[in-house]
Parts: sequence; C-alpha cells; structure tokens
Amino acid sequence: MAKHCSKKENKKMKAYFTASIFHREELLEDYKAIISSLKQLGVNKVFSEDTLDIPLQKALDNSEVERKKWITTWKKYIHDCDFAVAEISYPSTLNIGFEIHNIIERGKPVIGLYKEGKDPIFTSELHSRRLIRSSYTRENLKDVLSWAIGEAKEIINRRFTFLVPPEISGFLDNAYKSYGITASDIIRDLVKKEMIRLQDK
Repeated sequence: MAKHCSKKENKKMKAYFTASIFHREELLEDYKAIISSLKQLGVNKVFSEDTLDIPLQKALDNSEVERKKWITTWKKYIHDCDFAVAEISYPSTLNIGFEIHNIIERGKPVIGLYKEGKDPIFTSELHSRRLIRSSYTRENLKDVLSWAIGEAKEIINRRFTFLVPPEISGFLDNAYKSYGITASDIIRDLVKKEMIRLQDK
C-alpha cells in the first residue's frame, strides 16, 4: 500500500457510502470512522450518510412510492459520485452485494472495506478490477482508504493505447513545441467535442 493520496488531490472528488443497516448497531462507530476518514482525506462530498441514522423499521416498511423515490435518488448518487465505498464485513446482507454489482455495472469503482477476520464470501467471488477490497482496523483505516482512493483514481483515469498512422503520430509528437498543447489535451478535447455532438443528436 505504498500509494497515498493527499487531501488536496481529493478535494473535488465525491463518494457514495453504503453499508448494512441490519448490522449497524455493531458497526456504527466503524461507519462513522469511514465517513470521517473520507472527509479528512479531502473527499468533497459523501452521499448517503443517512445510512448512519435511518430507522431500521422505516427501511423495512418503505412503501412502493418511497422505494421508487429512493431508487431515483440512488441513481443520482451513483451518477454523481466518482467512486463508492462499501463496508462489507461478514455477515453483510446480500443487498450490499447486489448494490456493489450494480455500481460496478455502471462503470464506477467500489472500495470494499471489511474488518480483519470478517472477509465476506460474496465479494471474493466477484472478479472485477473495479472492486478494490481491503481489510482494515480502526487504527489503519485512514491509510487503507488513502491507498484505495489512489487505486480508484487509476481506474477512473485509465489509459488507452491505440495505433495511429505516422502523420498523426508526428503531429501529436510535435504538438506541444508547435502549438503549446499536449497530445493528451488534444485527444481529450476531441473526445469531449464528440461526446457533446452525439448527445445533441
């Protein structure tokens, strides 16, 4: 876990936090410590802090209207977040496993944290490079999260390797010297313009 992220590097990042409400009484202080550590590491916003205090009976008794409203809110959280953090200590509920799978399917990395000795089976069988799993203790939690956020950033800012004709390669190689713009900036700007063009169709 050599890679650590500074508070300054994380200041624009948003995270979605999820954990088992059924085991909240046992793990509440850990939930609070995870959210607190994210904020100490400079994460700008942590969604779904209501995991800490929503009454269990209310979660169980949600009407169909309330469930649909929550799904809409959840989709917005996942759309807006850069990554998710899930407390997955055994025995977590299957709901957490399904939620993690859905977040990964939407292209977002998930940091799965479990207390030492409480590694959950359902995530060990989920093979995805977007799932970053690690054990933690209260003492090393901040270091673990700092490392995991760094891993999440690598996934978010993934690199693409592709072949281009010699004339394009030469243009990109000389772009900074000739025009004061890097090859990466040129490619990013072109992709953004194409995204806008396609979205406007």
